[in-house]
Amino acid sequence: MAMLEHSSQTMIRYAGRDAVLDQWLLHRQWMIAGYCELVRQLPENHPSSEAIGHWCAELLDYLSASHFKVFAELSAHRNPCDASGLYEQVTRITKQLVQAQDDLLQTSDVQRLAKRLSHIGELLAAQLDLEDQWLHQLLSP
Repeated sequence: MAMLEHSSQTMIRYAGRDAVLDQWLLHRQWMIAGYCELVRQLPENHPSSEAIGHWCAELLDYLSASHFKVFAELSAHRNPCDASGLYEQVTRITKQLVQAQDDLLQTSDVQRLAKRLSHIGELLAAQLDLEDQWLHQLLSP
């Protein structure tokens, strides 16, 4: 839930500055809410493979939009400052998230699923923090 609250604050901070950014931040909220819903179901229940697959698709859509739409567009219109170092860190974590979601899709055991979701949560928290740093450097006056 902390990720969702933190992301909400970021959304409020940068709302209205750019339509692509607004859409991406909204997508970010949906992706985090979906993650929280999967985690909420554990350990009592095993989320359906359909729910896991849907969330993994949302995650990949979000990561794809981050790199190929939002970062590219915002960097092209503004001075990237020192954001390139942050972008490299985001790219590294993105690769780890893609691998982790692949692993998640192949997990059927509830305990292993919980462990993999926990790992994804740690990676997401790091990713969101770096993205927020990047946004701050790029969009702050």
